[in-house]
Amino acid sequence: MDSIEKRVRMPPNAGRLNAYSRFYAQAEHGRIMGVYVQDAYEGLAIGKRRWVRSAEDLPGIMDGGCYVVTVIYIPGKMTVPTAWCNGDG
Repeated sequence: MDSIEKRVRMPPNAGRLNAYSRFYAQAEHGRIMGVYVQDAYEGLAIGKRRWVRSAEDLPGIMDGGCYVVTVIYIPGKMTVPTAWCNGDG
C-alpha cells in the first residue's frame, strides 16, 4: 500500500488521499486495483486502508464523481498509470 500511495496522483477535483477510506485487491494480469471512498465505508474510517480478498470485494460504487476514486497499480513497473473519479456524480 505504501508503494501505491507514494505514486498515486489524485484526479482533478478529487480530495486529498487521506480524505478517503482506501481499499485494495489483486486484480487481473497481476495488477492491483484500489477504490477510495470519501467517507467511512464498511467499517473502515476515513484515512484508513485495507486489503480485501479479491477485486469483487472492493466497494462497488459505479458513480459518485470524485466521492469515489479508482486506481490501477502495476507492481512489476511500480507505476500507477491511471486514477479516475467514478461517474459524473
